Amino acid sequence: MTARRPLVLLAATAAVVAGAALPAQALFEGVVTHSGSVSTATVAPPTNVQVTTTCDSTTATVTVTWTASTNARRTGYRVTLTRPDTTPLVTDTAVTETSATLTADRTAVEGRGTVTVATLTSTTWTGPSAPTPPVPCPADAPPLASTSTATDPGAVPQ
Repeated sequence: MTARRPLVLLAATAAVVAGAALPAQALFEGVVTHSGSVSTATVAPPTNVQVTTTCDSTTATVTVTWTASTNARRTGYRVTLTRPDTTPLVTDTAVTETSATLTADRTAVEGRGTVTVATLTSTTWTGPSAPTPPVPCPADAPPLASTSTATDPGAVPQ
């Protein structure tokens, strides 16, 4: 019986080695169907965004007011004054605030800048308002300051 043990062990080892050299194959099939609907959450933007502008000869001060968002997870608001050909002005407010004031170079804003107010939430989702029409300066605002450079009449040309 002891002579058979090495032969059985050798045969078992050969079977394991030969079996390991063969690729394993398996096939699983299954079909799962599900009917239902998928919806996405939206963040309610602020409404009734209003812009009031005061201007002097060089500066436009833009005051923005809005009606608070109805979103339960709101954490604040982001007010953006977008100006063509220049960096937008952005300010964030607390959730309890419904107004903000931005000051900018009048030439970059008057008749060109637009405002949006976005609801900020505890997630990365936001709910932006539609942009306002271009921001005007009031009709009684002083004229724009001249952008020409004055020279000293007593200066000697170099």
